[in-house]
Amino acid sequence: MGGCWSSEPLIDDTFTADQWERLKSDYAPPIPPNPCDVWTQVRRPGTCDQAAALGQALFFEPALSHSGAISCASCHDPGDPDAVPKIDGWFADIRTPNNVSAADSGWTKRNSPSVINVSLKDKYAPATARGVFSWTGKFTRSGAVLRLAIDKALKTNDDAIAAVIHNNPIYLSQYIQLFGTPSPSCSTMPPSQCELIKNLELVFEVYMNKLVSVNSPFDLFIADLPSPLSESAKRGFGVFVGRGMCAECHGGKMFSDFTPHDTGVPQMGVNVFEDGGRADDHGGVAMDPADAGLFITPSLRNIAKTGPYMHDGAFTSLAEVIAFYRAGGVPSGYAGVRDARIQKGEMTDEDARDLEAFLNSLTGTPIPPELCRDVHPRNVCTIAGDANPGTVCGTACVDLQLDPKHCGSCDKQCATNEVCMGTCFPTAPMCSPPAQNCHGFCLDFQADPQNCGSCGHTCADPTPTCVTGTCR
Repeated sequence: MGGCWSSEPLIDDTFTADQWERLKSDYAPPIPPNPCDVWTQVRRPGTCDQAAALGQALFFEPALSHSGAISCASCHDPGDPDAVPKIDGWFADIRTPNNVSAADSGWTKRNSPSVINVSLKDKYAPATARGVFSWTGKFTRSGAVLRLAIDKALKTNDDAIAAVIHNNPIYLSQYIQLFGTPSPSCSTMPPSQCELIKNLELVFEVYMNKLVSVNSPFDLFIADLPSPLSESAKRGFGVFVGRGMCAECHGGKMFSDFTPHDTGVPQMGVNVFEDGGRADDHGGVAMDPADAGLFITPSLRNIAKTGPYMHDGAFTSLAEVIAFYRAGGVPSGYAGVRDARIQKGEMTDEDARDLEAFLNSLTGTPIPPELCRDVHPRNVCTIAGDANPGTVCGTACVDLQLDPKHCGSCDKQCATNEVCMGTCFPTAPMCSPPAQNCHGFCLDFQADPQNCGSCGHTCADPTPTCVTGTCR
């Protein structure tokens, strides 16, 4: 609507007064709910902070995983608030060098989304959304994603999780204060019915509900408050709701319709394999072939801080994402049937730059440092020159996430053709010139119009051909 012609005076050379008032209503900053609401509905008042503290400690607890090497914070890394300079992870997977996340004993097939603003997703998702948590919307509560972590990332089971609580006197004491004496095991109960696991889902949810980031430059601007929003970002908002057609799926306070779509994202990368999306995960309902390739539209809040992008981390930068949609996607390499609205757009180079400036303006305030720390004392040490904490192995201080001689545990060593990311994984293939490695594929940057000059740089009109690494 921002591109519609009108004889009325325009605001910021883009919107009429009526359009602007509608946009101010649709994109008004969200109001975060009380993070303790979910707790007080089912438990006694006054104990919410204790529940969040237990959830936070377990969020960083590697003992929950089968190998004892990774935790929830491995894939949803808050960074290090005590490092100089501070490391902001924004609760996304900031490990390198891959575009999908590593589980306890192998790669997952998806890039882990940030867990910031899960309470806002729950509050502002449309009533028609069947689930807004995870890439396929399989879960209707944020805490219930613990089930996904247990099965797919931590590679463990309910009894092993129960044992961590029983065998740790600190956790056991905290649990008893909140819920009473836990059952000895879960083995006699159907999956997801164990009371201890359901209680842990609740404390995880209380903790994550505290992870809220709003008051971005755009939030301040749309609320008529003093804001550092640039003129380029203002123009980019016009592109976003106008000829860029981004608001078709990314509209509203959370910049998402939380609806499954197939946008034809290329499934590429050394550890990426065919992903049927909602059809693979059943979406919480009976499997439907029509769900192939469907993934929930992610929120764009803090998007500049939470790359790589798409369910498989196919793109490393916002510029690559914009180029992908600007070109109308790619002709093949994706599951299902692409949404008919994914078409080559009318954006100019200046529009693309302005749109990227707008997306950068959606970064809210950082999460308070006290919520980004591991609050449980462990056998940790400080690695010289490295902001990440290490683990004591004999007399050495090592990084179990990166050290190929001590990978995941003190006695695990990677082979020469493997890389360490909490466990040993095969390295990407070597490419013979002129081909170069791009997300695990050997591509010719000199002639490939989808990767012209660099990985992910797509040639589009009016220069759709790649010649010697330049779009012409």
